[in-house]
Order: sequence, then C-alpha cells, then structure tokens
Amino acid sequence: MRDGRGPWKKVRPRLKAMDRPAIEDLLGVLWALSEENRSLIESRLALHGRTDEALTTFRKLIDREFDMSRHDAPLRIGRARKAIHDYGKATGDGQGTLELLVHLVEKGTAFTLEYGDIDERFYNGLELAFEETVSRLSGGEGSVWLAVFRPRLAKVVDSASDLGWGYEDALNELFDKLNRLAPKARVRSKGDPVSGGRQGKLDV
Repeated sequence: MRDGRGPWKKVRPRLKAMDRPAIEDLLGVLWALSEENRSLIESRLALHGRTDEALTTFRKLIDREFDMSRHDAPLRIGRARKAIHDYGKATGDGQGTLELLVHLVEKGTAFTLEYGDIDERFYNGLELAFEETVSRLSGGEGSVWLAVFRPRLAKVVDSASDLGWGYEDALNELFDKLNRLAPKARVRSKGDPVSGGRQGKLDV
C-alpha cells in the first residue's frame, strides 16, 4: 500500500508509536481538511458498529452526493459505488448491499429528473449500479429478495422514460434481462405492452 509520498510501511511504524490522543488529533486534522476525508472516516467508523446503523450511515453518504447545498461539488457516482462495495465486503450483508445499490439508482434517477440532463459519466455510473443489482438478484442468495427489490426497479425504469445518453434503453434492457433470468414473481413496467399500464404489478 502506498500513499502519495512513499511506501505505507514507512508510515505505519510511526503511527503505531503514537498514543491514542495523538491519533485522535491526527484524525481531527484530516477530518477538517476536506469533505472527502470526512466521508471516508465516517464510513470506516460506521463499519465497526451495528449493521443497521452502518446501513443508515451509508444511505446518508449516498444522499450526500446528491445534496444541492454542496453547490459546485462534483456528482461522484463512482465514490458512492465504492462506498457500497466497502459496506458489502465489511458486513457480508447481501440484502443491505442490494438496498444501497437500489437506493443509489433511485436517488440518481430522481436527481436528473429534477435538475435536468447531466453527463455520460453520471449515467454510466448509474447503469453500472443497476447492472450489479440485476446480477445479484438473478441468482444465488440475491434471488431471495426479488419480491422486495424488483418492484422498485420497475419504478426506476418507468421514471427514466425519455432520459438521454441511452440511459432509458440501458435500464429497459437490464430489466428485461432480470425478467428472463428470474421469471418468477415477474414485475412488469409500464412499458410492457401486456401490462395494461399497471405499474409494478406482481405476477406470482
């Protein structure tokens, strides 16, 4: 592991030699330096708490990326996805990881509907989150939660109608893939010609 100035192995012994108050002071300085540092420290500390508390913290981290009070701060979909992966690795909570992925797609889609067209990188990031959700729900442990998450994905697909950068087409394609790979309890979006316009209908 390396930082921007040299090998981590040169820094680690010096940290080990510091007492707890000195380490707390160092973290306080890092906290004050940037929002990026604050997000990182907050997320890492949350992973040492209860899973439900950690899930709430990570939802807030995602919400923060779409907070308009941040003014000209960039929309960091990649950072939000990285936080979700950190959560999954640290907790082993498959359902919680799916919840965060779906929450990210919901928030991102709602954001562009409210504030207008963003850019290709933004939509690509959301598509990757949607694609990972579909992959997790299509087999193994994730298929247990189809009935929970597929209706929410159907609403996202419906709301993405007419959005640019190929986003609508990508989500429709991925949602169709989910229906093919996991046909039970199939949920039809409004775009499905056989659904009669009934959004989120659950066919058991």
